[in-house]
Amino acid sequence: MNELMNFNYLLKTESKTREDSYSKHKVWYSNYSEIINCLFQISYYVGEEKDVESDNGYFLAFAHSHILKFPYSVRAVSLLLERGFYLEAAQIVRHILEVFVQLRFFNKYRNRLNKYALKETKITLKTMFKEFSPELYSTMYYALSEAAHGGFGSTIYRTKYKSPSDGETIMGSVYNEMFSFYILNQLIPLIYGLINLYPIFFRHYQTLVPENIENNRLKILSELKKLMELPPKSDEFLNDIKPLVEISN
Repeated sequence: MNELMNFNYLLKTESKTREDSYSKHKVWYSNYSEIINCLFQISYYVGEEKDVESDNGYFLAFAHSHILKFPYSVRAVSLLLERGFYLEAAQIVRHILEVFVQLRFFNKYRNRLNKYALKETKITLKTMFKEFSPELYSTMYYALSEAAHGGFGSTIYRTKYKSPSDGETIMGSVYNEMFSFYILNQLIPLIYGLINLYPIFFRHYQTLVPENIENNRLKILSELKKLMELPPKSDEFLNDIKPLVEISN
């Protein structure tokens, strides 16, 4: 009888996958601690609104509560990626995308946030995506939702089917270049977007932030731009996500 899958085997395969991940993604793993540091640092400089029950007050509370979670989400995705948990990483990236789209939408329509939060009005994510990049809803968001909701697309992370009667189950952790780049290529633009639009989301930021923290934010933005341009990149995807992560002049 063959040995059954067990926890010790999983740990063993995770160790090998981590080695492969660090080897293949040296630039990311060399930089992401500083990216997380930046996310932590800028979260201190959001300011206050005199009228907490105003549109600006509601948005500040909404945005800051989400901003505080981002460094932990980025860290979680990185931990999952380095160990080969690609399906689980995709689920967190989907959450980050949903939150970021909401931040963009309600920054533009601050007067609609309170009723949305109180469930007095319904605004679909599809509507929010349409405001900035309709293509992302049917491409990026759809694919990530397959992973989150257990759609058929989610099966590729653990099984390989050649036919209805012939397939393979992936036991333990195994480095997968396609999945690994797929996650990073979506995560990095979202981090860039958040750090890039931070002064837009928090209107008092520029008057509060120390010069060294702001200079570091700009430096991290430059590094993230370089990361987005590294191969294998998709120019089509970058063109689709650009309206979401940047403000048009």
